[in-house]
Amino acid sequence: SICGSIQTAWTVADGKVRLDVTIPANTTATVHIPAHSHLNVYEGGKRAGQAAGVKFLRMEDGHALFEVGSGLYTFTGVDQTFDLSQSPSDWLESQPIINEMLETGERHTYSERHPDNKLWVFRPDDAQHSDLRPCVFFIHGGGWNGNAPMFAPQCLYLSRRGIVGISIEFRRYNEKAGISPKECLADCLSAYRWVRRNSSALNIDREQIFIAGGSAGGHLGLSMLTLEGYDDPADTLSIPIDPRGLILINPAIDLVDGWQDGQNKCRAFNIDPAAFSPAHYVKPGLPPTLVISGSKDGVITPDQIRAFQQRMKHKGNSCHFSEYPKVGHGVFNYGYSGVGAEYFFKAMKEIEGFLAGNARPRE
Repeated sequence: SICGSIQTAWTVADGKVRLDVTIPANTTATVHIPAHSHLNVYEGGKRAGQAAGVKFLRMEDGHALFEVGSGLYTFTGVDQTFDLSQSPSDWLESQPIINEMLETGERHTYSERHPDNKLWVFRPDDAQHSDLRPCVFFIHGGGWNGNAPMFAPQCLYLSRRGIVGISIEFRRYNEKAGISPKECLADCLSAYRWVRRNSSALNIDREQIFIAGGSAGGHLGLSMLTLEGYDDPADTLSIPIDPRGLILINPAIDLVDGWQDGQNKCRAFNIDPAAFSPAHYVKPGLPPTLVISGSKDGVITPDQIRAFQQRMKHKGNSCHFSEYPKVGHGVFNYGYSGVGAEYFFKAMKEIEGFLAGNARPRE
């Protein structure tokens, strides 16, 4: 430029995109960073839109555009081109990958109550401003611990097929910190209400939100619809918990005959496990439900799922149980040890079919 040299340097490594920019004095420039959302772009350790000398302009053709003044800048984003078919066959190896996948979602705070009250939204690339799409609201497992990256691959998979995926975080079980399963459930209810309240801004058809949960997340998902009295009083309780459907993946829903660790965690807080067992509080009017689990699952056995299925049918609810032979708990997770993404893809195909079969007719 007439004011001096403008310098840029790109690197793409370890799932990260980095752009170093030098802008001379008395000069402004527009910087383009590949991103699904400007919220995923950082400069100097801060979100780029909050960094000194940086102004977010707009999203354009898969890039976040920022105006910068003179100075030195280091922008970082996430390489968005994850090939889900190239999954490690080792759970530990998959962890850094799914952590990076989560960063491609838009991070939002659904409550200021706790630092973990965050969720990540994965919108379809072709979603226009006014588009309203079906949404799957994922609740991770991990014994009421775990973390949100667990369902980032599922969210990416669905967003590439025109469906909004959301992976939520909640206050995780911690006996020393006094966080019981009740707080985990209260946060899930709060997160759902936040999503429903902000649905239009997130390209979500609020009449087509599906709740999905894996393992302990399946427990929380079903509990949102069957157990009462766990709402946060600060929530807008007039916002209904009214999903279009329910997807339960090796769900730890039985605290009477199953999931011994969950029973013990309840007792640590003087919670009666039987009173916190959503499989035993089935009622009429529950949404269509898909249960995916393995025949060798010891956390939730096929017999326990079939007993739940019978309770559902007795109350007039639709419940389909898809039993996978000779596999155990957690096998449907992306990057599961020994199988990689084999059962991840099988489960996602079933979930796609379930969503299509229960979608709201177009008006």
